[in-house]
Amino acid sequence: MASLSVIFSLIWLLSCAFNTCLGQTSGLFQWKFRDFTLSNKLPTCFPLAISLFDPANPTLDNARGTAPYYMIAFLIGGAPITTLIGTDEDSLSWTVTAPVGSRLALSVVDANGSAGGLPPTIYEVIAGSTTQCVTGTIQTPEFKVTANVTGDLTTCQPWGLAIKGGVPPYNITLVQPNSPIVTNVTIGFGDNHYTYINRATPNGQLIAAISDLTGRWATRTPMVNTKGSSNVDCVGLVSSSGNSTEIAANIAAANTEAEAAKRQRATVTGVAVTIVLLFLIGSGIGVFFYIRKRKRLWQLEEANTLPHQFPLPYTQIENSASPGQVLSINNFLSTPEPKALPLAPPPLSKASFLGGRYGTSSPLHGIESPLQTSPVDPPVGRALGDDSNSPILPPHAHNRDSGRSSSRPSFTSFPSTSIRRSVKAIEAGVLSLEGSPATQHQESALSESHSHVLGRNTSTGTDGTTQTGLPSTSLNRLRIATVREEGSDRAGGLEEQLCEVQFRVI
Repeated sequence: MASLSVIFSLIWLLSCAFNTCLGQTSGLFQWKFRDFTLSNKLPTCFPLAISLFDPANPTLDNARGTAPYYMIAFLIGGAPITTLIGTDEDSLSWTVTAPVGSRLALSVVDANGSAGGLPPTIYEVIAGSTTQCVTGTIQTPEFKVTANVTGDLTTCQPWGLAIKGGVPPYNITLVQPNSPIVTNVTIGFGDNHYTYINRATPNGQLIAAISDLTGRWATRTPMVNTKGSSNVDCVGLVSSSGNSTEIAANIAAANTEAEAAKRQRATVTGVAVTIVLLFLIGSGIGVFFYIRKRKRLWQLEEANTLPHQFPLPYTQIENSASPGQVLSINNFLSTPEPKALPLAPPPLSKASFLGGRYGTSSPLHGIESPLQTSPVDPPVGRALGDDSNSPILPPHAHNRDSGRSSSRPSFTSFPSTSIRRSVKAIEAGVLSLEGSPATQHQESALSESHSHVLGRNTSTGTDGTTQTGLPSTSLNRLRIATVREEGSDRAGGLEEQLCEVQFRVI
């Protein structure tokens, strides 16, 4: 029976030499230490009794595997140790020969390679009563395994195992504490790299041990912590083997391509960011100048809504201290700085008016009235019955002609007071100057004319005064009416001269 098992094992190994073989052994049996007082500390060189049992149906024959039985101690970071524990399933015993301080994951297998599973505990080797049985690890020739992940391994994540040394083909054993399943994978000749897609139960540990054709174990056995989802289907992902050199070249090419893609993305990103920044800066500058221009336009539009004062064409006034002055009628009608003007005659009181009539001194005596253009006024007119050939002229005709022929008064000679008010003052002044020769001449002419008109004779008294048949009151009224008419005519002439001057200025 034993020879048949060896022959079957050799045939299986030869068939797997050219093809990758994957085999899993289910929990045909389980094992345990008979000493329940043992903890996770195992002493060196001390025999430990092991018992096998069938967890499903212990009464079945051959339910506990096929003898002989072996104990495989997977040293984390070291080389696993395989030890024969016996051929009698009822008297199995194992002695720890691993170095002190080693961490171990234990598994019992039978002659067919069926595993009894791994307990959930990772044991630690401590020094026993003696250490003489401790064996060292074979270091030469070099035979080791290197993993690309040594920490956490997520579900469906590739786990790369590179093998160096040994005699191919290689057998890869994947075990997980607290699991009855052991996975054995044999890769073909020429392959020294294996990529495993993680389908292990999460929140546990996963150990990978490598052995060659001679049964030697590789050193640096890796262990990882499984993380991630419990869904281990990993659709589309398949574990595979290959040559490390080719895989390294492929990895290098992939890395180079990834770096090139990364640089290209960085370049594209930099160019895009630069373009965006330039666009934003240009847009900001454009918006700034646009707002500035609009603001100026708004200011111009707002300024255009305000009233404008356009200066009239001007001429430089001859002998003027301020050249470029604009002539305006307002400068003559209302000057900001009044100049010295001829004083208007003060208002006359009744006493002064009567004083002039009765020969007393008048306050206006010696002041030339604007209406007096000649020392002697012409006669008012020809009286009725006068057979002289001289034409009848108004009393102011001579003065108007003489005023026009003479030089016209300038603006500085015009009175600043009202014309109507000046006429009244002039009338009062004329009346106050009745005692003058001109006034007496006018009174004589009026008396004579009125005497002819009314048909009354005048006579001269003993005192030299003229005696008329008219009452004195009527004579005074005629005098006042005549003087008022003459003053009105002269005021009209002044208004006409003022209008003519204003028209020339405009």
